[in-house]
Amino acid sequence: PPQVVDNCPEGSRSTFQGIGSGKAFPLGTSAEIYTYVAGDGTRLECSFNVTVEKRIDADIQVRDATCPGVASGAATVTIDSEEPYTYRWSDGQQTQSAVNLRAGSYSVTVSSANECTFERDFFVGEPSELFIRLDSIVADATSNVFVTVLGGTPPYRYEWTNSDGQMVSSVQDPANLPLGTYQIKVTDNNGCISSNSIRADMSTATRDFIYLKGLEIGPNPSAGNFYLQFKRSFGRVAKVEIHSIAGQLIYRQNTTVASITNINPGTLEAGFYLVTIQLNGERLTKRLVVK
Repeated sequence: PPQVVDNCPEGSRSTFQGIGSGKAFPLGTSAEIYTYVAGDGTRLECSFNVTVEKRIDADIQVRDATCPGVASGAATVTIDSEEPYTYRWSDGQQTQSAVNLRAGSYSVTVSSANECTFERDFFVGEPSELFIRLDSIVADATSNVFVTVLGGTPPYRYEWTNSDGQMVSSVQDPANLPLGTYQIKVTDNNGCISSNSIRADMSTATRDFIYLKGLEIGPNPSAGNFYLQFKRSFGRVAKVEIHSIAGQLIYRQNTTVASITNINPGTLEAGFYLVTIQLNGERLTKRLVVK
């Protein structure tokens, strides 16, 4: 409350309008009026307003970058208020939305007209790098090429072109290609692109599968658990690994091969996974969809 200092006979002070000192004030503006009556009857009045601003509470909606190293991320501040605010992003932008952000850590400071501020840190992510792995080439008069795609954002689109630039296949593992050199271009769901040149002839061919020949995976899509159907090699021990599409190891098991070999990795989140089977020096990767 106001302090009164004078040389008059002692008087009295009272609050006749307002909430009063030491009490909680509501949101908005409250008027406080104090009076002072001196010993000789002189009245003095002091009035002022107490303004309590609503606490700024904002949400930040972040959109990750679409491809590694690409400045395509964004962040937007959402405030449940019609009051004007100013924005200061750590990269220098000053609008409600920050755009063209690369993956990394950022912060934003939001200020009201009355200089109430709100600050929040956030992170813009990016998908793992799109990568094409050559698994095997089976060649005689023609060639069958087997590749695995890692990273990026599924699903993928495939374009195989020959040395003349003609498109010869749009599947992951093309069969019956004439011997020669091919360019594979993989485009993921975000438009990220990876390409590689593959020479498919007798000099680059790997031997055909013997122990893993004809192996099938099912059900696919699955709810998580699945089986491997082997055509041969019963009684041998195979190593089974499950990786995320980004290459992170999720599950590993050594299992004895049977006609139907059940794999029970437990709960898997919906998405795409790579199941790799290794048996007697052979290695085969299959894609598994969990729904």
